[in-house]
Amino acid sequence: MMPEDLIDFLFSKDQITSVLVQYWRAADRRDLDSLKSVYWPDAIDDHQLFKGNAHLFCEMNVATAAEICVLTQHTITNVDCRIDGDRAYVESYIQAYHRVVGEQKALKILMGDAYAEAHANSGHATHDCLTGGQYFDHFERRGGVWKIIDRVARRDWSIGQPSSLTSDDALKNTLTSFGGGLNS
Repeated sequence: MMPEDLIDFLFSKDQITSVLVQYWRAADRRDLDSLKSVYWPDAIDDHQLFKGNAHLFCEMNVATAAEICVLTQHTITNVDCRIDGDRAYVESYIQAYHRVVGEQKALKILMGDAYAEAHANSGHATHDCLTGGQYFDHFERRGGVWKIIDRVARRDWSIGQPSSLTSDDALKNTLTSFGGGLNS
């Protein structure tokens, strides 16, 4: 690989990784505009429960999360980029934590029918769900900008349990800028 090709590869991989991080940050903050901005307007997203225009998926995702999740936290690991000119194929692993309201509808959406039925009358206000999976993304570079054009999400495993609600308030009360960040 020539030095200029290596520089382009490294720069592209860094931009692509930044897009992936922005996606998760926006999802956790329920920032619809930022979430949409990682996709091209004609992008497709296949999230098992939804397959279609990625911007419509973002709208559904933010609305559903606002309705059923008390909080979410996503992490991304093992990003593998295969770049060919202005196209890239990217595989990444994710882990996602969701604190879900204890309503039957919410539990079914995120944890499935069997879990929801087993906990239908448990009286727990919230439940914790930890999920691991993979994202298979096709990126396109248009005008020097990398964004997702096609995404397939796959859930590999999931663990659910009633929440114990430990230390949330104690931690929040000690921080001066809870939820802050680079652009807050």
